[in-house]
Amino acid sequence: MAMPALSLLVMDSLPTQRGLATSLQGAVQMMGNAAVASVVVPLFVVHPAADAFWGVHAAFFAAALFFWWRRCTSS
Repeated sequence: MAMPALSLLVMDSLPTQRGLATSLQGAVQMMGNAAVASVVVPLFVVHPAADAFWGVHAAFFAAALFFWWRRCTSS
């Protein structure tokens, strides 16, 4: 419900770059929503969701470690 009002405020603050301003505002808002959905919410729900929380983050860490290792060994 706040998205249209926030978009108008952002467009008014940067009138010459309206497209850039609204795109950046939308991306920042989406990243904030994703952070809340993936980190904060599972901490306050029942046990199986907390297990899923740790499982997803362990998989992300393993993927990040793999890509870091792959980047270091390919040079």
